[in-house]
Amino acid sequence: MASAETKLKSLAVSLGVDLVGVTTRDLLAAGPLSADPRYLLPSANSVISFALSLDRDILQDFISKKKWRPHCDNRKVIAQKLYTIGDTLAEQIRSEGYKAVNVDLNNNYPGWSQYWGKDDYFANFPVVTLEAAEWVAGIGLKGIGFDTISADSSDTQAYPIHKILLGSDMVIVENLANLDQLQAGPIKFICLPLAFQQADGSPIRAVAFI
Repeated sequence: MASAETKLKSLAVSLGVDLVGVTTRDLLAAGPLSADPRYLLPSANSVISFALSLDRDILQDFISKKKWRPHCDNRKVIAQKLYTIGDTLAEQIRSEGYKAVNVDLNNNYPGWSQYWGKDDYFANFPVVTLEAAEWVAGIGLKGIGFDTISADSSDTQAYPIHKILLGSDMVIVENLANLDQLQAGPIKFICLPLAFQQADGSPIRAVAFI
């Protein structure tokens, strides 16, 4: 008889995914804090990940800054497929008596800002890896936003992620909220800092037009 993992993988493949894998919380424990699935589902013990390929030619045009709109449109199509597949897999898991949550690529679920006003907000929040920060710093973005209190972990003294991002002249925006209301594709984002002198940061009013 096929195992639950094998059934899930087969179902995912039948739905059209290009890559699929299943791992456990214990195996992820050695990774960054952002790899811990319990901040999304406190009782989570396993994670199933899957991927669909973007159009290679469209992606190359985007990376080379020739065209950006086709890439955004392609991402929307892929996002919609991923949402549907994730819902199907989560429903299958729940039908077998387990808890499951579909975590989609556009953060359409309660992010870390749900802990605002609680002690949990300041500890064990997810952060990007150094490799991810270096990749983001190398693609020409003007800035990056987080719904956490810092781009670096709370126990750091070196702030390596800050140094990577700021070293590429990027703006870091922290403590964002309502990211679950954003949709795939381009949006207009405005953040209005106070006019401090000789300061390295400022409170802002962050607004997204969608």
